[in-house]
Amino acid sequence: MSSSGKIIRARSADANHRVLSVEQPTDTPPAFRRRPCQPTADQPACPWRLDARTGEYPAQAYRLSAPTTYNMATRTFGCHQSTVQHPQTCAGFLLCGAGDNLTVRMWAARGTDLSQITSDIPLYASYRDMAIANGVDPNDSVLAPCRGESTHWTGPEKR
Repeated sequence: MSSSGKIIRARSADANHRVLSVEQPTDTPPAFRRRPCQPTADQPACPWRLDARTGEYPAQAYRLSAPTTYNMATRTFGCHQSTVQHPQTCAGFLLCGAGDNLTVRMWAARGTDLSQITSDIPLYASYRDMAIANGVDPNDSVLAPCRGESTHWTGPEKR
Protein backbone atom coordinates (compact mmCIF):
# COMPACT_ATOMS: atom_id res chain seq x y z
CA MET A 1 0.00 0.00 0.00
CA SER A 2 1.30 3.44 -0.83
CA SER A 3 1.49 6.23 1.66
CA SER A 4 0.94 9.89 0.98
CA GLY A 5 3.58 12.43 1.76
CA LYS A 6 3.77 15.19 4.31
CA ILE A 7 3.61 18.84 3.29
CA ILE A 8 6.77 20.50 4.56
CA ARG A 9 6.47 23.91 2.86
CA ALA A 10 3.79 26.02 1.16
CA ARG A 11 4.67 29.02 -1.02
CA SER A 12 2.34 31.43 -2.77
CA ALA A 13 2.58 31.60 -6.57
CA ASP A 14 -0.15 34.26 -6.70
CA ALA A 15 -3.34 35.16 -4.83
CA ASN A 16 -5.07 31.92 -5.94
CA HIS A 17 -2.26 29.34 -6.19
CA ARG A 18 0.19 27.75 -3.79
CA VAL A 19 3.12 25.45 -4.48
CA LEU A 20 3.46 22.75 -1.85
CA SER A 21 6.72 20.95 -1.04
CA VAL A 22 6.03 17.37 -0.04
CA GLU A 23 8.31 14.90 1.67
CA GLN A 24 7.51 11.27 0.95
CA PRO A 25 8.03 8.71 3.74
CA THR A 26 10.98 6.41 3.18
CA ASP A 27 9.59 3.41 5.06
CA THR A 28 6.51 2.86 2.86
CA PRO A 29 5.91 2.89 -0.91
CA PRO A 30 5.43 6.40 -2.29
CA ALA A 31 2.11 7.84 -3.38
CA PHE A 32 2.01 8.75 -7.07
CA ARG A 33 -0.44 8.97 -9.95
CA ARG A 34 -0.42 6.29 -12.64
CA ARG A 35 -1.54 8.58 -15.51
CA PRO A 36 -1.46 12.32 -16.15
CA CYS A 37 -4.78 13.74 -14.95
CA GLN A 38 -7.71 14.48 -17.22
CA PRO A 39 -9.47 17.80 -16.72
CA THR A 40 -12.47 17.74 -14.39
CA ALA A 41 -15.30 20.20 -13.82
CA ASP A 42 -13.24 22.03 -11.18
CA GLN A 43 -9.63 21.10 -12.02
CA PRO A 44 -7.53 21.62 -15.16
CA ALA A 45 -5.67 18.79 -16.90
CA CYS A 46 -2.15 17.79 -15.86
CA PRO A 47 0.16 20.64 -16.90
CA TRP A 48 2.59 18.11 -18.45
CA ARG A 49 0.00 17.25 -21.13
CA LEU A 50 0.54 19.00 -24.45
CA ASP A 51 -3.23 19.36 -24.81
CA ALA A 52 -3.57 21.11 -21.43
CA ARG A 53 -4.57 24.75 -21.58
CA THR A 54 -1.55 26.93 -20.82
CA GLY A 55 -1.81 29.66 -18.25
CA GLU A 56 -3.97 27.67 -15.81
CA TYR A 57 -1.21 28.24 -13.27
CA PRO A 58 0.93 31.37 -13.01
CA ALA A 59 4.49 31.31 -14.33
CA GLN A 60 5.66 31.73 -10.72
CA ALA A 61 4.28 28.27 -9.87
CA TYR A 62 6.58 26.78 -12.51
CA ARG A 63 9.49 28.85 -11.26
CA LEU A 64 8.94 27.56 -7.71
CA SER A 65 8.64 23.93 -8.88
CA ALA A 66 11.65 23.93 -11.22
CA PRO A 67 14.08 22.60 -8.56
CA THR A 68 12.23 19.25 -8.61
CA THR A 69 14.06 18.56 -11.91
CA TYR A 70 17.52 19.61 -10.77
CA ASN A 71 20.18 16.93 -10.47
CA MET A 72 19.86 15.07 -7.16
CA ALA A 73 16.61 16.84 -6.20
CA THR A 74 14.94 15.40 -3.11
CA ARG A 75 11.46 16.86 -3.62
CA THR A 76 9.04 15.76 -6.31
CA PHE A 77 6.53 17.60 -8.50
CA GLY A 78 3.13 17.14 -6.89
CA CYS A 79 -0.08 16.21 -8.65
CA HIS A 80 -2.38 19.23 -8.67
CA GLN A 81 -5.46 17.00 -8.43
CA SER A 82 -4.30 15.21 -5.28
CA THR A 83 -5.45 16.62 -1.97
CA VAL A 84 -3.59 18.42 0.77
CA GLN A 85 -4.52 15.52 3.07
CA HIS A 86 -3.11 12.92 0.62
CA PRO A 87 -0.51 14.54 -1.66
CA GLN A 88 0.78 12.44 -4.55
CA THR A 89 3.59 12.81 -7.07
CA CYS A 90 2.51 13.77 -10.60
CA ALA A 91 2.55 11.07 -13.30
CA GLY A 92 3.61 13.59 -15.96
CA PHE A 93 6.63 14.50 -13.85
CA LEU A 94 7.53 10.85 -13.35
CA LEU A 95 7.32 10.23 -17.10
CA CYS A 96 9.18 13.35 -18.28
CA GLY A 97 11.01 15.20 -15.54
CA ALA A 98 12.17 12.77 -12.88
CA GLY A 99 15.17 11.02 -14.41
CA ASP A 100 17.66 13.02 -12.34
CA ASN A 101 15.54 13.31 -9.20
CA LEU A 102 17.26 11.53 -6.30
CA THR A 103 14.02 10.69 -4.51
CA VAL A 104 12.60 8.98 -7.58
CA ARG A 105 15.87 7.14 -8.19
CA MET A 106 15.76 5.91 -4.58
CA TRP A 107 12.18 4.68 -5.05
CA ALA A 108 13.32 2.63 -8.04
CA ALA A 109 16.34 1.31 -6.14
CA ARG A 110 14.02 0.20 -3.32
CA GLY A 111 11.83 -1.69 -5.78
CA THR A 112 8.98 0.75 -6.47
CA ASP A 113 7.38 -0.33 -9.75
CA LEU A 114 7.31 2.81 -11.87
CA SER A 115 6.55 0.88 -15.08
CA GLN A 116 2.82 1.16 -14.31
CA ILE A 117 2.94 4.91 -15.03
CA THR A 118 1.79 5.57 -18.60
CA SER A 119 0.25 8.18 -20.83
CA ASP A 120 -1.68 7.88 -24.08
CA ILE A 121 -1.59 11.69 -24.32
CA PRO A 122 1.55 13.43 -25.65
CA LEU A 123 3.49 15.21 -22.91
CA TYR A 124 6.05 18.01 -22.84
CA ALA A 125 9.51 16.57 -23.42
CA SER A 126 10.98 18.39 -20.42
CA TYR A 127 10.19 20.61 -17.48
CA ARG A 128 11.86 23.49 -19.30
CA ASP A 129 9.50 23.10 -22.29
CA MET A 130 6.44 23.01 -20.02
CA ALA A 131 7.56 26.02 -17.97
CA ILE A 132 8.32 28.14 -21.03
CA ALA A 133 4.95 27.25 -22.59
CA ASN A 134 3.34 28.50 -19.37
CA GLY A 135 5.04 31.88 -19.29
CA VAL A 136 8.49 31.38 -17.75
CA ASP A 137 11.13 33.34 -19.66
CA PRO A 138 13.45 30.90 -21.49
CA ASN A 139 16.43 32.84 -20.09
CA ASP A 140 15.19 32.72 -16.49
CA SER A 141 18.04 31.47 -14.30
CA VAL A 142 15.69 29.08 -12.48
CA LEU A 143 15.51 26.96 -15.65
CA ALA A 144 19.28 26.69 -16.20
CA PRO A 145 19.81 23.77 -13.75
CA CYS A 146 16.76 21.81 -15.02
CA ARG A 147 17.77 18.35 -16.19
CA GLY A 148 16.14 15.59 -18.17
CA GLU A 149 15.86 17.38 -21.52
CA SER A 150 13.83 15.03 -23.72
CA THR A 151 14.56 12.11 -21.40
CA HIS A 152 11.54 10.14 -20.27
CA TRP A 153 11.73 7.91 -17.21
CA THR A 154 11.97 4.34 -18.39
CA GLY A 155 12.81 2.59 -15.16
CA PRO A 156 16.09 1.45 -13.68
CA GLU A 157 16.48 -1.55 -15.99
CA LYS A 158 16.60 0.70 -19.09
CA ARG A 159 18.72 3.57 -17.71
